[in-house]
Amino acid sequence: MVLLTLHRLCSTSISVTIEGMKFDVGKMGEELSKGQARIEDRLNAFFVMFQDQMRDLNSIGTKKLGNEDNVGILTTRKLLKSLGCKPKLTKSDISKAISHGQAASRTFQQKAQSLMQNSRLKSWLTSPESSTLLVNGNGTREKISSLSLTCGMLAKSLESFEGSISLSYFCGMHSGVEESEGVQNMLAELTHQLLSSFPHFDLNFVKIRHTPSDIKSHNLDVLCHIFSGLVHQLPEDQITFCVIDGITFYEYGKHNPDFREVVSMLVDLAENCSTVFKLLITSSTKSISIDNLIDKKDILNLKDGGNYNDRGLSIRKALEGNSRSMENLSTERLAKKKQRDTWTESSSGGDQSDTSSSDSSTDG
Repeated sequence: MVLLTLHRLCSTSISVTIEGMKFDVGKMGEELSKGQARIEDRLNAFFVMFQDQMRDLNSIGTKKLGNEDNVGILTTRKLLKSLGCKPKLTKSDISKAISHGQAASRTFQQKAQSLMQNSRLKSWLTSPESSTLLVNGNGTREKISSLSLTCGMLAKSLESFEGSISLSYFCGMHSGVEESEGVQNMLAELTHQLLSSFPHFDLNFVKIRHTPSDIKSHNLDVLCHIFSGLVHQLPEDQITFCVIDGITFYEYGKHNPDFREVVSMLVDLAENCSTVFKLLITSSTKSISIDNLIDKKDILNLKDGGNYNDRGLSIRKALEGNSRSMENLSTERLAKKKQRDTWTESSSGGDQSDTSSSDSSTDG
């Protein structure tokens, strides 16, 4: 009897213990499920944050993880640093070209004025379309020529032309022995100016894992790829002036193949990109190595030693004249844009009108 009672008590205890275990396991399961849900929520939140960061890579770049082979996004700041150009070089060159011209002879100044008053240059400057103009001075080889003065004053005027991008390079000022990579440095400088003038470029087209060292060493193919890719991103109504003076120092000898490659790329941009890209190239002598890259109608040959007026050159008046020409260009560009917008609106309005008339006739 006692044994039977003990057996019942043990059975009851075991039963209670098992039920308690069932309760504890169930409670643990509930807690675990809640914990998993919290973890899942956190992981989902992290995934959303990760997606946001991926979308923002253009602006924040990628952090270097200690492995040079890691793929990163090239930012404007990184690219400017890799190009290694001097920020104030262009302004210094422009000032040098103008100050040299101011101190030069009257004949020197008159030749510069003659080009500024030339109808071909005016047409190139004021046309709202992309265009190329090669000017041959047919004179002597000079690091700073009368054409350099014209280019300097044009570049100076463009600084105050709102909405335009001005790119310029003076080859004669960078033709020393220490600048053996003149053409590469020229394109790097033009790219630097372009990046500094327009803040909204998408640089995803540059594969940084293949080009960091190439950018720093000014690999010409890489620079051509980058410059062309940037210009093709510019808005349709954006006007970009690209002025290259003194090409006689870069179009001969070891520079020739590289220079032809760059000029070919620039001419192609003027002919085929959707934005307004105006290319002006000058030679104080006569170019014979790139003339076959440019249409004959886009080549202007000046007469050396021609009859010029005896008034000399007023730098201030010349700058004012350039400014007026560019104001006319701005007006013409806006008129063209307005005409295009009006045409677009009328086309869309016409479509709606046709649709509504069609609906009316159907209802009737």
